[in-house]
Amino acid sequence: MMKECAMDVGELFARILMVNPEDYIEPEKGSGTFELTGHLMNDFEKRIYTVFRQLITENEQIFKKIEADEISKKEMGKVKAELIVLDDKIRSIKHFFYFLISDRIKTWGCSLGVSKGWKIIIPDTEAEKAEIAVALNLPKEFRQLFEALSMSANSRTEPRDEAADNVANMARNMMRQKGNSVTH
Repeated sequence: MMKECAMDVGELFARILMVNPEDYIEPEKGSGTFELTGHLMNDFEKRIYTVFRQLITENEQIFKKIEADEISKKEMGKVKAELIVLDDKIRSIKHFFYFLISDRIKTWGCSLGVSKGWKIIIPDTEAEKAEIAVALNLPKEFRQLFEALSMSANSRTEPRDEAADNVANMARNMMRQKGNSVTH
């Protein structure tokens, strides 16, 4: 159940503020090897993570409709615009989430992740790849997308931004293959 937000803020920030503790979406258990930071996510970070996961679910649902040809050509323009907005929101909220954690625990210049129990972790490259696959729960038709994300995870220079760019590009390519073009 969502509570009301009395502040005059943007829609995304209001959505974060309105998440109730009973609605938190806990991260899945990290796989592979990783280093524990000794820190846990705070309440605000849990809210942000929850909205991040909700946005990913919304994005996945739209792609499932596209794959199932449940969207008419007439609706496709609106759907494209919605996907671009969702992509921007997902990328921004993820960047903000990890920025806040890095700032709070003073861990800059390394890749961070989260795991079950609200743990903040530093994954090795292989564990990070596995977490990306689990987090996005990609259908087999999206294997190219996973490959793009895996390649980004290997790069230690802003891997999250590169991964988000690759996701957006792969989504655009998939829509082009279905006969619809997307620009951003």
